[in-house]
Formats: sequence, C-alpha cells, structure tokens
Amino acid sequence: MSNIFIIESPFQLSNSMKIQSDNDYLIVRMNGDTRNDQQMDALLKKSKGKIYKKTIKSGSKKELFIYMIMFFVPIIILNYRKRLIIGNYDSLWMKTVAYLLKPFDFYVLDDGLVTIRMIKKLDNRISNALFINKLIFKCFCPTFITKYNIKTENLKIIKLPKEENNSIIKKIKKDSVCFIGSPLVEKNVISKESFIKSINEIGTGIKASNRYFKYYPHRAEVFCEDVDFIKSKIISSDLSIESYYDYSEELPEYFLSFYSSALINLKEKYPDCKFISYMINPSEINEEHRDVVLDAYFFLEQSNFKVVKL
Repeated sequence: MSNIFIIESPFQLSNSMKIQSDNDYLIVRMNGDTRNDQQMDALLKKSKGKIYKKTIKSGSKKELFIYMIMFFVPIIILNYRKRLIIGNYDSLWMKTVAYLLKPFDFYVLDDGLVTIRMIKKLDNRISNALFINKLIFKCFCPTFITKYNIKTENLKIIKLPKEENNSIIKKIKKDSVCFIGSPLVEKNVISKESFIKSINEIGTGIKASNRYFKYYPHRAEVFCEDVDFIKSKIISSDLSIESYYDYSEELPEYFLSFYSSALINLKEKYPDCKFISYMINPSEINEEHRDVVLDAYFFLEQSNFKVVKL
C-alpha cells in the first residue's frame, strides 16, 4: 500500500525512509531553523516518492493552518486511498488533519522517546476508562509504527524494520567519547545551572580517565556553546548524529547522553560500542517535564542500557 507522510523533523523523515515507496507522497514542513532544515534537505535527497515542501516557522500557527487547509488537505483528499501517516501525535496541526480526514484509520510514525511516552499515555487512558468510553477511545486511536518493543494492551503497533548493523566495517577508536546533546535548557527541562553542573560532573570522570571527548549537539541546542567544558569540543555538522556516523569511518568507544533516543538508534547500529545514559537528579528537572523524563530513563533501563545517576 502506498502512503502519504506528514513530516516535520529529521528523525521522523529518517524513519519514514524505511517504509517509503516510489508511489508515496511526502508532505514536509520545514521550520526555518537552519540546522533542522539542512538535515531535512540532506535526507530528502535520498527519499522516495513525490515531495511537497513548505517552510513555516515555529510560532506561525495562523500561516500553518491556512496552508494546511489550502494545500495539505486537498492533496490527501485527492489521494484518499493512500495510507495516512503523521510524524507526531503531539502535533496539533498533524492531528487535526488526521482526525479531519481519516479519524478511524491513520498511523503515527516513530518519533523517538516521544512515541514511547504517547503510547503509554494513551494505553493508560484507555485502561482506566469506563467500558463505553474505552470502546470509543479505541475507535479513534491511531496505529503506531515504531522500532521500540513497547508493551500495550489497547493499541495497535507495527514494527519498523531494524537498522542495518554497520559495526563490522567501522573502526572503534579506543578511549574516545561522544556525548549526544539534548536541548534541555532550550526546552526548559532543566536550568542552565543544572546543565552546567551535570556536564561538569560527567566531564570530571572523563578527564580522570584520560579519554578523548567530543560533544554532538542536538539541532535545537544553543546554550552548549557557552559551557566551558563543551564549547571547544563540539562536532559541527549539518547531519543528524546517526547520519554523521553512517559516513564516518571511525566510531567512538563510548556514546554518552542524558536520555536521547539517539542512544537507542546508535546501539542498534553499532552494538560493539559502549552506551551510557546519565540520569539527571529528578529534583532538578522542572515539574512539568519530570514524569516524561523519568519515563524515558525507565525505558532505557528496561532496554538494558547502563543508567548512571548524577
């Protein structure tokens, strides 16, 4: 079956490429951020199907919804028999399109740890609902397409194909470390002070071990450039970290992060490397984000990652 994908992030686009065909349509929203859009463009060059691309900056809700009604919706209506797959169930505009046009039959693409949280949230809501409400919720719940092994009693899940294992053709550089960044300060998950304290604590251990350290920032990160331990060690690239190491002939011995889903993606590709997640002190995580972050750490522990408490 051919698909219509609605995409707005490099990770969503990367996962869509695992199931794309030449008959698919890709509706792609760029957000005007240079690094985000460069990563998207690099992936689009390798994508299959017909591509409809529009730049609508974050915060331009009126422009987004006008374009959605005038452009995206007609494309989907004219190709109604195609399977509709959105990139993020948390996205209001994507969810609006899906429920407007295919309320009983749409799909949600893997978007990392966001997907894990959403499946758990919906599963709990259905489990705790009264019988009639439970039936109604199930009728309107999408099918999730994900690589993760997630237990659910109420939702339909389709497994994405596994990543190809590339470790046999890559050299691993001993005593080298790559820290995978996350926009924790930018998204108000933790304060600047907590971020610096956590990074310095991790850095102290790395220095004591005489390991070669590099920092790969998330495309939405800015503050890391002001942190003394990081700023001279940043890897500058327009690619996602997964794509960066696809092209690299050499891998670090250690991949470290707080709770980035890139840990999971890279471990699947390069199981001979070592992977460590550093757990931020829960009291330092802003309350509105705390449950989501702790759920991510729990999933990493359940997936046999080493999680080190700071």
